[in-house]
Amino acid sequence: MPASVKPSDFYVGAKVSIMSRLLTIVDYADPYTRRKLGESSTAATVLLGPDAYYSMGAILNDLTASSG
Repeated sequence: MPASVKPSDFYVGAKVSIMSRLLTIVDYADPYTRRKLGESSTAATVLLGPDAYYSMGAILNDLTASSG
């Protein structure tokens, strides 16, 4: 396993690159894995309207600064 890949990278919808292969996590294999990895997965979706196009950099900068 590459050192850059962590267990927290494996959540439903994530794209993980391993050995030059881009893998998309679509579901967990069993309930145990879903229970263990599903708790630590966090994802967010931000929907910006067209009027925010020119402010997108500032908005993303503020979001990443607040999340650490």
